[in-house]
Amino acid sequence: MSIYVITGASRGIGLEFVRQISSKGNTVFACARNPDQSEELRQLTDNKSVYSVKLDVTCDRSLKLFKKFPSMPRKASMS
Repeated sequence: MSIYVITGASRGIGLEFVRQISSKGNTVFACARNPDQSEELRQLTDNKSVYSVKLDVTCDRSLKLFKKFPSMPRKASMS
């Protein structure tokens, strides 16, 4: 299976991408500025292949932290 990074994953089309792609057994890094505020995304992270990541693509610091994320322990949380 493949690995996907989806931005804007807390709502709308991004959230639906997370649903569809993870339902096919793929690993998904679901990125959003405030992932903890989305109950729907939180429920999807119960799936062992979905990882919720706090990421603001307009913030350099946030992007630098994200680059290190794959080396963090599974189900790690970023802030």
